[in-house]
This record gives sequence, C-alpha cells and structure tokens, in this order.
Amino acid sequence: KLAMASEVGELLNHSEAVAIFAVWQAREHMGPADRVALLEPMIKNDTLYRSVRNAAAWVVMDAKAELGDSAGGAATLQEIILRNGSAE
Repeated sequence: KLAMASEVGELLNHSEAVAIFAVWQAREHMGPADRVALLEPMIKNDTLYRSVRNAAAWVVMDAKAELGDSAGGAATLQEIILRNGSAE
C-alpha cells in the first residue's frame, strides 16, 4: 500500500497533468454554462501551460456547441488553431 501511495503521490506531483485532469473533471461534472464560465478565462492565461490552455479550449468549444453557440465554438476553434499553428 505504501508503494502504491508513493506512486500516486508522484503522479499527483506533475502539475501539468493534474491541471489537465482538472479540466477533464470540469467536463465530466459541470454543466456547459458553468464550464464556459470557469474555463474560458484560462484559455488566454499565458501563465498556464499551453497544453492546459488547449484542454480548456476544447472543453469550452464543446460546451458552447452544447449551448447552441456555434459561432462561439468556431471562434474558440479558430483560437486553438492560431495559437498552435504559429511557426514561432
């Protein structure tokens, strides 16, 4: 049990992975409007890992589609492409 606890502790020490898992938890356990309110500000937060911002953006894009906001979903998708498609 101690070895398993040690492994879990090690995994939970990876902040990027924990943040992405938290985004997934928001997707699984929150309604679409709450997901957008929680995660949308994180998409543009340059202090977060890009992978975390990308995960948040995917969840926001899906939530906006669930809310019938296809234009908002498309804008979020465009932001993902522009942020990740840059040669810089």
